[in-house]
Amino acid sequence: MPRKEKAYPDPAAYDILNAPGTGREVTGLIRIVRRYRPSSGTTSWLEPACGTGRYLRELARRGPSVVGFDASPDMIAYARRRQSRTARKATLFVARMESFEVPRPGGIDFALNLGNTIRHLGSDALLSAHLAAMARALKPRGLYLVGLSLERGESQVTEDAWSAARGRSRVDLLVQYLPEGRSEKVIQHWVVTRPGGIVHYDVGFLLRRFDSAQWSRVIERSPFREVGVFDLSGEPMPPGAFDYGVHLLERR
Repeated sequence: MPRKEKAYPDPAAYDILNAPGTGREVTGLIRIVRRYRPSSGTTSWLEPACGTGRYLRELARRGPSVVGFDASPDMIAYARRRQSRTARKATLFVARMESFEVPRPGGIDFALNLGNTIRHLGSDALLSAHLAAMARALKPRGLYLVGLSLERGESQVTEDAWSAARGRSRVDLLVQYLPEGRSEKVIQHWVVTRPGGIVHYDVGFLLRRFDSAQWSRVIERSPFREVGVFDLSGEPMPPGAFDYGVHLLERR
């Protein structure tokens, strides 16, 4: 059983583990934006750090044009292979969250960044650069939906595990979260079982930590304002009553 050490070393395994429930999440996102932008016309969506493109595939099946990018060439290559005939409007490219340009700046209606992905930006300066780039990509009053966990009090070391299967492949993941000041160290152990054998992957990375005040300060200095927080079904959440929520940002 060979062991490999590389961040996100297996896009197919990542997609198997994360794809379940994507349709329900996209339905929730659409419910959120329709509260503020009711429209039957064609819309465009952007996803920074899109990974394997699972959200973009689902959005494209429902009609919008989609644009996505990721820092990993392997992830983008996989996302391109998974594009279906109903996702022909997808534009995918390799870029980083803090320094990217979309093909048509100022032309995107909506953007999404779920699952704490924005916390991969390791400093407030990088987050500010990302938000400035997002503002250049979006139309005036464009909406950016950010899935984010905010800290509440002292964080503890925690552990999580989940599994998923597709066809004859199975993926099992064990994760540990270790707070370290303004960062959280994430240690992952993947077990990928396929007909050809079992492979283990060890992955480690840091996520930026924010409490409510720290997040608010960054947003106040950005080209965005926060207009609400929602759960994954698209229902509003009261301030202070959440750890993870979808923060809806509007370009000023």
